[in-house]
Amino acid sequence: MKRIVIPILFLFVCLFNVSCHKEHPKIQDEDEKPVQLFSYYVQPGGSVGISGLTEEGKACSEITIPEKTEYGFITYIGARVFQNDLNLLNITIPNCVTSIGANAFSDCSRMTNITLPEGVESIEDSAFSGCSKLPQITIPHSVLSIGQNAFRDCIGLTNIIISSGVTTIGKNAFYNCPSLTNIIVDDNNTQFSTINGMLYNKNQTKLIRCPEGKKGEITIPESVVSIEDDAFAGCTGLTSIIISANINDIPMVVFDECPNLEHVYDSDKNELFALNFTYVANDLGALITGLTKKGLRQS
Repeated sequence: MKRIVIPILFLFVCLFNVSCHKEHPKIQDEDEKPVQLFSYYVQPGGSVGISGLTEEGKACSEITIPEKTEYGFITYIGARVFQNDLNLLNITIPNCVTSIGANAFSDCSRMTNITLPEGVESIEDSAFSGCSKLPQITIPHSVLSIGQNAFRDCIGLTNIIISSGVTTIGKNAFYNCPSLTNIIVDDNNTQFSTINGMLYNKNQTKLIRCPEGKKGEITIPESVVSIEDDAFAGCTGLTSIIISANINDIPMVVFDECPNLEHVYDSDKNELFALNFTYVANDLGALITGLTKKGLRQS
């Protein structure tokens, strides 16, 4: 009779090379066992991921994730591992980590610093949403994809630097970031570019996102022929926009949540639209009820 070997997912608790700083640490005896911070899992292929925090881990304000356990290198931070961890202030991630799971750090509202290492390839949906005290994020060159809502509700974020490797950015990745004034893109990126802190496609024919912290008047370059429907979502500080004469189709919702926007001009400062805002009952934003421009159709 043949023996059938079935791959098994192993779950275990790490006892190796972990670093933890508590705001009120206790004195540890020399013969005391190593601090147990994480639970890990090993996939059939041999990759190791963090699956959760122990009670000791939840008490730490500063954490250094080890590169390796006796089962192999850590390559993945699992979904929701640090979610809503109100003790976490700083974390150091090793270069061997290639993926940060969905909601991995969401609502870590006291975290003030995280350095993403070269080696991370994907930042999954909502990975850092609600990290309200993060002031800046630099995306490493190794990152290929940024998921939906990845940095949503990061209300303290002022700058984000997108490296050359990023090829996809999910919907609402930077939504409700009212302090964000600059989205900076590496010149060598093949998919995206930036002008005056606003996010465009590489050829600068499409405006993808205007940071919500922009105030006053902004200008969209003449090369732009289209605008993403949520490009100005939450831009409450904008008062006027100068748009490209080459834009012939603007989605109806494009100026949602821009209650202080008064004028949309062409490059000669001719008024293009008669703006008539009707505010929705829940005060989430504004719906455009009137957009008029000769030759411009509403979509």
